[in-house]
Amino acid sequence: FLTRVVVKNIISKPARQGKEGDVDASTRLARECKEGLLALGPTFIKLGQLLSTRVDVMPKVFIDELSTLQDECPPFPLSEVKRILREELGEDAFAEFDETPLAAASLGQVHLATTKNGT
Repeated sequence: FLTRVVVKNIISKPARQGKEGDVDASTRLARECKEGLLALGPTFIKLGQLLSTRVDVMPKVFIDELSTLQDECPPFPLSEVKRILREELGEDAFAEFDETPLAAASLGQVHLATTKNGT
């Protein structure tokens, strides 16, 4: 129900180009939508990525904003990285671990690390 209301009343209404405020409102709404998807986590980021490819369904302003989810996902917190590593590999799995991610995506993050055996 909620999805139907949002799509029908907000997303599917194209921005009226005649008034400057309307375009700004559409841009702001698209940005808020993207930020909401980011806050909801990986599954919703994937949904935003999918919607960003649907030019037949989404207005251009949403396509432009949601397409940034394809290659500009923010990294998740280091505390979460450490928790996952601890659960999956145990304590002190690495001799060295770079806390700054090389890359971040909707479902993962890449860090440089060296195991205790040197690999």
